[in-house]
Amino acid sequence: MPPVNWCGGLLALAWQFRGDCVRSLVLSVTLLLLGLVGLQLLGVVIDVIRHALDPTQRAPLYPFGWKPPATWTPVTTVTVMAVAIVVQALLRAVLTYHYNMTTARLTQGKIVPNLRDRVYDKLQRLSFRFFDVHGSSSIFNRVTGDVQNTRLFVDGVVLQGVNMLLTLAVYLVFMWKIQPSLTMACLSVTGAIWWVTHYYSGRLRPAYLRNRELYDSLVLTFTESIRGMQTVKGFAAEPHQIERFEQANCRVSDQQKRIFHDLSVFTPLTQVLSQMSLVILFAYGGWLYVQGRIPLGGGLVVFAGLLQQFNGQVANITTIANSVQQSFTAARRVFEVLDTPSEVQNRPDAVVPARLTGRLRSSA
Repeated sequence: MPPVNWCGGLLALAWQFRGDCVRSLVLSVTLLLLGLVGLQLLGVVIDVIRHALDPTQRAPLYPFGWKPPATWTPVTTVTVMAVAIVVQALLRAVLTYHYNMTTARLTQGKIVPNLRDRVYDKLQRLSFRFFDVHGSSSIFNRVTGDVQNTRLFVDGVVLQGVNMLLTLAVYLVFMWKIQPSLTMACLSVTGAIWWVTHYYSGRLRPAYLRNRELYDSLVLTFTESIRGMQTVKGFAAEPHQIERFEQANCRVSDQQKRIFHDLSVFTPLTQVLSQMSLVILFAYGGWLYVQGRIPLGGGLVVFAGLLQQFNGQVANITTIANSVQQSFTAARRVFEVLDTPSEVQNRPDAVVPARLTGRLRSSA
């Protein structure tokens, strides 16, 4: 069998639906910017209240070059900005709905039906040898479960990955503008998170592939017993079939337990590493505030919000790494069907006959 170009097939799949992917990314970037606006407004509100209580404190820095009219009292300023925060939250809720619907229509309404049709169409054109080599259960899983996992490359890897990179870059720039040294201190654990992700990614890749093979064997055992039920009952072989199915089921379960064990260690480990940056923030950031080198609302509070979002995106590496392994494993099996050449080919100069008709004629 020729090598399977599943990597190129995944990239072609994402390029085929590039318009919908761009729309999803535009919505995610808009949500990102609105989130930054909300954090900025919250920090300014805190600084306004603190300055009103203690005029000796640093005056608040308003975002976007805006300043409230001189006739406004602190209460009026806080009220207006609170309303702006509520409006921002409502707008984010509406855009989040549209983002989720756009992504769902892209994956479940376009990618999955399109890919499933392509696989089924190719199966109709393959030679008998392919069906002799691959069991019916394996083919069933490729058309159903593997197609679903292949679409994870678009929404779980491409969209989530690009969104993660943009978010990390934007948050990093904003944190750097607030306090460079605090940013460097809080991000000192990022290298450890990347190393842990790389290590577990290498462990999960072969485990997912083996899991799909064991699941194929389980489905094959089940379908054979159902199709040959008359033979099984005729020879009173029910205990033997039950034992076969239990063994196949246990092999799948044991393999999944090993995968879940790795994920159960990987996920909290990355979360603990990402939360260590908060400890650094409270210690070093608190010292900077006491020294007067960073404001409270527009500085420390906004920085804490940005760092929480940054850590959330870093922790999301776990989900993306998991999606990468699932989509790559499934894509290898799906594109093995799509890239298999038909052994019987028409000659280049073959004559295509017109519509054939038949008649019954009596020989008498």
